[in-house]
Amino acid sequence: MQNLWVFSFEYAGIIKVGGLGEVPANQTKWLADQYNITLFIPSHGVHKESAIREKLKLHKLDYECTTTINALNLQLGDTIESIHIEYYIGHLNGINVIILAGKNEFSSRILNDPTVYSPDSLSGKFVLFSLGMKHYIKSLLHENPMKVPDLIHCHDHHGVPAMICCRQELLKQERDVATILTVHLLTWPRKNSDFLIACGIEEIPFDVFIGGEHKTFNFSEFYRFCKGSEFFEPTLEKIGVYFADLVTSVSEDYALSNVVGNLGGGWIYPKIDYIWNGCDWEYDSLLNSVKNSYETGLKALGSKNWYSRSTFRRFLLTRGFSYLQDFEPVIDSKKVQKALEDLLTFFPYMKDSDGVCRGKIANFYEDGPLVITTGRISKQKGIDVLLDAVPMILKVHPDTKFILSVLPTEFAIPDLEYYLERIKLFTDNVRMIFGKVFSLFFLMHLAADVYCAPSRWEPFGIMALEAMVAKVPVVASQTGGLQEIVVDIGKEKLRGTGLLVRMEEPVLLADAVSDVISIVKIGEQTKYGSFNNQDRISSLKKFIKHPVLQEIIEFYPNLATLIRNNAIKRVEENFRWNQVTQKLPKLYNQALKNRGSMK
Repeated sequence: MQNLWVFSFEYAGIIKVGGLGEVPANQTKWLADQYNITLFIPSHGVHKESAIREKLKLHKLDYECTTTINALNLQLGDTIESIHIEYYIGHLNGINVIILAGKNEFSSRILNDPTVYSPDSLSGKFVLFSLGMKHYIKSLLHENPMKVPDLIHCHDHHGVPAMICCRQELLKQERDVATILTVHLLTWPRKNSDFLIACGIEEIPFDVFIGGEHKTFNFSEFYRFCKGSEFFEPTLEKIGVYFADLVTSVSEDYALSNVVGNLGGGWIYPKIDYIWNGCDWEYDSLLNSVKNSYETGLKALGSKNWYSRSTFRRFLLTRGFSYLQDFEPVIDSKKVQKALEDLLTFFPYMKDSDGVCRGKIANFYEDGPLVITTGRISKQKGIDVLLDAVPMILKVHPDTKFILSVLPTEFAIPDLEYYLERIKLFTDNVRMIFGKVFSLFFLMHLAADVYCAPSRWEPFGIMALEAMVAKVPVVASQTGGLQEIVVDIGKEKLRGTGLLVRMEEPVLLADAVSDVISIVKIGEQTKYGSFNNQDRISSLKKFIKHPVLQEIIEFYPNLATLIRNNAIKRVEENFRWNQVTQKLPKLYNQALKNRGSMK
């Protein structure tokens, strides 16, 4: 079998920030019987955690990396610093895992920083991970050359310098390796040539597959080629897509519109492709998890069907936040924790026994239609667009409740006050939860009437798949992967799984969410095809603005149930990890062909 190396700064089961971590974890799981796979990942401090050490059966390798860098030039310190990196090996999901960890104080401060994408350590992680990988492959070439890679798959730009260094080391020994870069999300990290040289990249010549043909450069020439006529330095993403033998993204739209459109056009078009992400959530597993966790509380509501969506919703909204564990919401960054402690000083945020608010939140006073959204706080996610839509939705459905379960990063600290000022206006209807809430996450999905994804851009959108597995209609921006996931009712009618709207259009978003809420309410008034409350149903129909929905609801008053069933069916038929990953070996073979390693 071929040796496949995977570079990623996240991996579900080890450390995960967002959807990126799910991708290498699930892809390698389903490819473990076809390739000899080794994942390389910075420690982020996990090698010190007893649970991870036991889970991976970690043990330290015999060799270490020692060198020095000019920390002042890299803005990582004010002097020449010694680097001391150690390597830990373990196993997970049928693959090898090698963790690069800092041993001395300087290296530990960077590689072992538990905040994966901290502004204070991220650039340093690029450098130390690259130098560590360069040392590792040099040692392997000397001690066990049969284990060097045939393929390197790099997830996002973080491992690009390491990918280049590893290939250069192989070229010194008259060997080569095919490389594939997956762009999950463009973030535009610009680095000058001195930074990349500090990462260990050398001036030696190398061949790249670019514009459909092979060209040879030394590094300085290649860097100038990537920069082109631009005033600014090229991004690591552009350097990576020019260097890699094959470039992929996570949806067709994002690959063509964003990656090709912004990073090279015709130079990379001949080597661009896409592979969807997936979701392996199972509805029955979610249901059983919620039943087992909250059976007593759910039954106490007195409903005949204590595990119905309406019962889940009433329980979550009026009692559920009281069930948060002592350690929840979970926020990994101490900087973010401190910022929130200073800001969460008003209702519905509640103080702990020591007088400090760490994110606990009060329940709603009453039940109502539930709209949820999840994800990082960033301009990308468009949470502000949803907040702009809230008063318009409440004008139509004043009983609507919103739960925004968001992950604040250190990059988002300057924006926290802005969001909090907005939600102060809607304390009866909106709850914004800052941090991970493991105990309520499945319950939120099983209780929701609408999942809202108002992203300004979204390469894929795993969160939409998770909602659809939970049988939640999705209202999403017509962008990136979301438009490939969500089947728009307005176009596909009875095959629909939700509605797509133009991004950054709060009025359109409000109309779409309001229409779905109306459909849900009509469904709740309808039983076995007969109308329980004709006046109420007629009133709700008048609220619907979408002409196609107006037409369908006349014949299918249980349209909400149909949409829910369509949603889970679409995931099961198109987006399971074992299905989407079947495309990856074909892409690997194409990368090998582009490199010339496979005829």
